[in-house]
Amino acid sequence: MDSSLWIIVGAQCFIGAGASIFALPNTTIILEAAGPQRVGQASGLVGTVRTAGMLGNLTIITLTLSIFLGHEPVGKDNIDAFLHCMQVDMVLFGILSLLAVGCTLARNSSGAKAA
Repeated sequence: MDSSLWIIVGAQCFIGAGASIFALPNTTIILEAAGPQRVGQASGLVGTVRTAGMLGNLTIITLTLSIFLGHEPVGKDNIDAFLHCMQVDMVLFGILSLLAVGCTLARNSSGAKAA
């Protein structure tokens, strides 16, 4: 609550830069792997999957906020519940990220055996 506007803007810029550093190489690799004949389909699929992922994440966050806060807005009286909700979300998204890495590793190892 006492953070200056510059700290908030700086943190948002840092998060945005991290997202772009992550997203650009992934998109480039996917589009190069698709080949010139299918680059349009790959581009559409990347956008669709990225949008579906964001929608899924927003749904999870909305559900956890409604479980922990109900219909109350975030305020000084329920900041502890809000912070606990954010901790639960971080753990949940960490687990989902590890699951995604495991799926990627399993796909890569099965693809190497098939070739």
